[in-house]
Amino acid sequence: MMPRDAALRTLGDPRYEWAVHPRSTLLFGLLGVLGLAHASAGSAEAQFVSGPYVDRLTEGTATLHVRTAAPVVVHVDYEHGTTHDARESAEGTVHRIVLGGLPPDARVRYRVRAPGSSEVTGSFHTAPLGSAAPVEFVALGDCRDGTRIHGRLLTSVHGEPDFLLHLGDYVPTGGSVDEWNEFFRIASPLLKRTAIVPVLGNHEIIAPFGRDLYREQFALPARADEAYFVFDYGGVRVLVLDSNAPLDPGTAQHAFAKRELERAETDASLRALFVGIHHGPFSSGRHGSLEVLHTSGLVDAMRRARVDVVFSGHDHIYERGESDGLKYVVTGGCGSPLYRANAQEPYQLAFAETHHFVRLRLDGPGITYEATRLGGSRIERCTFRRGESMRCGGRRVVPREAGVSRTEDAIGRYARYAIVILILGTVVVMLGRFSRRRTA
Repeated sequence: MMPRDAALRTLGDPRYEWAVHPRSTLLFGLLGVLGLAHASAGSAEAQFVSGPYVDRLTEGTATLHVRTAAPVVVHVDYEHGTTHDARESAEGTVHRIVLGGLPPDARVRYRVRAPGSSEVTGSFHTAPLGSAAPVEFVALGDCRDGTRIHGRLLTSVHGEPDFLLHLGDYVPTGGSVDEWNEFFRIASPLLKRTAIVPVLGNHEIIAPFGRDLYREQFALPARADEAYFVFDYGGVRVLVLDSNAPLDPGTAQHAFAKRELERAETDASLRALFVGIHHGPFSSGRHGSLEVLHTSGLVDAMRRARVDVVFSGHDHIYERGESDGLKYVVTGGCGSPLYRANAQEPYQLAFAETHHFVRLRLDGPGITYEATRLGGSRIERCTFRRGESMRCGGRRVVPREAGVSRTEDAIGRYARYAIVILILGTVVVMLGRFSRRRTA
């Protein structure tokens, strides 16, 4: 049977956006040569090449990740527990350490040490009990190979948010360990003071073993090949879905999503309910909406569960809107090339072609929402409560009047490719003629 990833490419599924990165191939070769030279030198030293960072915050536990260049024992000391040792995995470099005995509503500070490496420190905040304490988180997506923009963008994320909701497409090619190391190197200043809640993007399944390598980066549920789960934090719930896997009725993920949304309908302890998914149910951008979320009944189930915001990426734009009471935000501006398309769907309320991130703060029954551009300027600021529409002050982010349709955007994109091919073809023809003249 053809692997699902290959089938998506063959069928031209819009969720699978193929990208070729020749520089990654060159980089692999160079690193391989350097690795052989290093091994032949017999060095036993290790260095941190990825992490540390924390995910899977549960009641009393958190999972810390770190990758080292050589197989070693990694030591982690943290304030609210004992010293833990994590011996190397089968590969000898990937370390996953569960920190236990953590109290609620506390900033936990940790120190990571390994032979041949300088110690690294970081911290994160455990979930508060009840629904009175403030909760704050950042959401963004689609960093890919925009590493410089990604790094500059994160300098505007001030303070200590409780967690980062990443909407996917962390790297250009999910099967590249080096690209993952680069992502975590850039995100390190933020991830050393907060936890990450991961959403699987389509670029993570590019290249062989992409999905396996994604699961290596994060402490996902033990269900094989599945990247959907529920994250609870101080009365705030995030339902994370995998839009690269089947969502049709009768599938395991559809049953899981329906069950969790129905459970949320009667959960009086919930302060807010969010959905994180890479391909979203609404978008005016190049790719548009993921239709299966509508035909499967999941969008209707989200409305019944009073989902506060559906966060998605995939389209490299900023968009906010509302459809029959269901609010959504497309935040695909972490670093990938921006899209021009703006189909101006009727549910669209705000639209901007800009690199950005969004931030939400829950304080009592009120929720404050803010979108920030690269450089730190504000796109818009809104407030709302559960079941209410957002009230946004200041100058409204009005979509461009003319807009650019998805067809026009696609034509413009392929026209650029055609021009490049025409130029290259002309050069090849001229060189061929010149070569024949010299031979004659």
